Amino acid sequence: MRRFLLAAFLAAATLMHAQGKPAVSNVQVNRNANLARAIQVDPVVVLQHQVAQLQAQVKELRRQLDLVVKDANAARNSIPKCSADYRQSSSPSGTRECEPYLCDAVSGSCLMSCATTSDCTPGTNCNMEIGRCER
Repeated sequence: MRRFLLAAFLAAATLMHAQGKPAVSNVQVNRNANLARAIQVDPVVVLQHQVAQLQAQVKELRRQLDLVVKDANAARNSIPKCSADYRQSSSPSGTRECEPYLCDAVSGSCLMSCATTSDCTPGTNCNMEIGRCER
């Protein structure tokens, strides 16, 4: 199709020149060539361009997902955890003895006060008036 349009355009220009009419200017030739290119957009090229754009977007989304997963893992690993006997709390900064209190299973941190004796290590009792584990 492109060749046909170009051949027709050249034939018309040659005919006009032979009849003594002014030849078509270079600007018109360039516009017509661009128009012919715009009309004949190859759908395969368009799809290849779209695929390349989508692949770049997928690559960027994977990079962002990797950062989110890395941040989530760092946050999960920074949560304190209680030892099996609830006497220690461990975190990335180290292990801490909780005595005379026990480690809180929910927060993973050592309790700072008591409400009942079950918040205290064995051998200590909770002084409920002041919220402190005592021997």
